[in-house]
Amino acid sequence: MGLGTGILYLGFGIIFNSPSFMFITIFLFTLFFLYYKLIEEKELAARFGEEYLEYKRRTPFLIPTFRRKKSYKRIYR
Repeated sequence: MGLGTGILYLGFGIIFNSPSFMFITIFLFTLFFLYYKLIEEKELAARFGEEYLEYKRRTPFLIPTFRRKKSYKRIYR
């Protein structure tokens, strides 16, 4: 969700030909993603424990992957 929003705002900067808007967007989203990675992930791990850590192992942080899960392959065959 965050990656999509960042791309959307960068697109607005390109459409309006505004380098300052693009710079501000990149700067703010860098700060947001650093906050998520350095602070929020620790809080979620403390709050939800092993369940969150398992979710974190299965889910990429920034760029989604589109490969099938092994468990899904058994269901559709």
